[in-house]
Amino acid sequence: MLTRGKNVVLDDLTAGMIAGRAPLFERFVLGNGSTLRGWNKYDMDPLGGNRMIHNSVEYRYGVFQVFYDSGAIWDAGQGAVARQSAGVGLRQGGFSAMVAFPLREGHIDPIFMVGMNY
Repeated sequence: MLTRGKNVVLDDLTAGMIAGRAPLFERFVLGNGSTLRGWNKYDMDPLGGNRMIHNSVEYRYGVFQVFYDSGAIWDAGQGAVARQSAGVGLRQGGFSAMVAFPLREGHIDPIFMVGMNY
């Protein structure tokens, strides 16, 4: 994280691998309000995956934010499919409101998200 005045730049890289058979609630998931924003986790891998990589780059100025997410989730023995999204939003304390655009070929489907972290 780099900070200068009201300017903040964040770069977050997360990767993981599960060895063996994990229960559904312990498998990796992408496509929620903080990872691969704009994608639906059930469209990507409804049961989660045992391999995952995710990168998020975010710029904030005061309450305004702009972000770019990329990542993939898959099971061992399968090929990884990289996905990307971009978006803008407002963040104040634990409250956030944003619109994210999954980057797909041929069409744009904005996803609106509002949430609060405790």
